[in-house]
Amino acid sequence: MWLCGPGDERGEPEFEWFGAGEEDVDAACEALMGEERWPVFRIPFGDGHTVVVVDGNHPDDGGNLYFVTHPEWGGRQGHLATISPHHQAGPGLSWGELIRIAANPDLTAPGIHDPDVRLLLLLPILGDVALPSDAANMVSSALARTGMQADNASRVAEMILWNPIWEPAQWEFRARSPLSGGEHEFQGLLECTVAGSPRFGVQLAEGITREQSDRLAQALGTCSP
Repeated sequence: MWLCGPGDERGEPEFEWFGAGEEDVDAACEALMGEERWPVFRIPFGDGHTVVVVDGNHPDDGGNLYFVTHPEWGGRQGHLATISPHHQAGPGLSWGELIRIAANPDLTAPGIHDPDVRLLLLLPILGDVALPSDAANMVSSALARTGMQADNASRVAEMILWNPIWEPAQWEFRARSPLSGGEHEFQGLLECTVAGSPRFGVQLAEGITREQSDRLAQALGTCSP
């Protein structure tokens, strides 16, 4: 609901639009926002990579943390985005990356495999000025298949895609990123043009090798030949 922004001339969204009653929402908030534990959602995708969504329930500054991991990265984490009342860092994904992750679950790894749920969990960190013409239809279909009233899904999809958190972002390949004396260049990972994004002017996961970076780019569907 908060991702929909201030609503429109027809009013703001209500719990019922999402197929939930007030008691359902209260129970969900209690489960997700209690300070005694931090729920974690894992979204496994290509070649062993996983997007991890953490409800960081700090007493004074709770929020959601988004990062990408791989078992071969030696504990390194690629920071995608942070959403909290006092600190926003993002956007974290382009539209093409979001769709690639959502539609390609790694069924051999633990986590969330339903493409619609995956898409909706990642939507808060989307920021892309170049959305395709069918973007709203794809989000609307995902909302409807996960319980939203069909007659509200299209309207809410448009509200969500006009994300009030992030500036409109462009995504570009890094022009040059020399390694080891300039012999090699990373060409596969996109960077965000918005200065507030963790993906502005830096490699997505600092310290990983060229091969690991290329494998991540291939998993995200953005690796240039």
